[in-house]
Amino acid sequence: MEMIVTSESGMTVFTTVLVTVSTRAQLLGQLRASGFVRARGGGDIRDLNTNSENWAVVKAALCAGAYPNIVRWDQQAKKLIGQSSGKIGVHKSSVLPTEPRSLPSDWLLYEEMTQAGQGSSYTSLACIRCCTLVSPITVALFAGPAKLPADAVKDNLSDLEGCGPGESSDSENEDPDDNKTYLLQLSDWLAFRVDPENLKWQGPPPNPWHQETR
Repeated sequence: MEMIVTSESGMTVFTTVLVTVSTRAQLLGQLRASGFVRARGGGDIRDLNTNSENWAVVKAALCAGAYPNIVRWDQQAKKLIGQSSGKIGVHKSSVLPTEPRSLPSDWLLYEEMTQAGQGSSYTSLACIRCCTLVSPITVALFAGPAKLPADAVKDNLSDLEGCGPGESSDSENEDPDDNKTYLLQLSDWLAFRVDPENLKWQGPPPNPWHQETR
């Protein structure tokens, strides 16, 4: 997770730290003035920071809040793909590689997307900044709309696992239902192939993050 910006020498930029601290103070002041953060008791700063060091919870919250600012590294096409159809790259100020092919996950959240180049050097490359690496299951559980449509889960995908188009299984006694895969459609551009073992719900599942924050 990119929290602060570093200089080319790898040293922390002091002005960036000052801006971060100032922004935190302003945000905390607004939350207290709005009644979201109380002075003491339940709902105070210590109570709300219970999971501040639990990175699984922090990334789940970031994923729910950042959507649809999500991109994925396509291992076959060797490029980042997202909601927009244009060319996407990682900003040079990021600590992540410009082509995140060696990262433990293909999924990235980002805060800002900017166009690269100026004047005659202007290109169609969109650069993402302030990126956070997340797992596929985090995106599947916490991204997407607050309420999924009735047809979010589709069962029309029946390709056998490990078999390409036009190929068949070597086992004559294999049950086709055991190899059936489902399509979990979170939006018109974000979908997952899910096997029956991981699909335990009946009907369209609600977004669990929004269920917890009601």
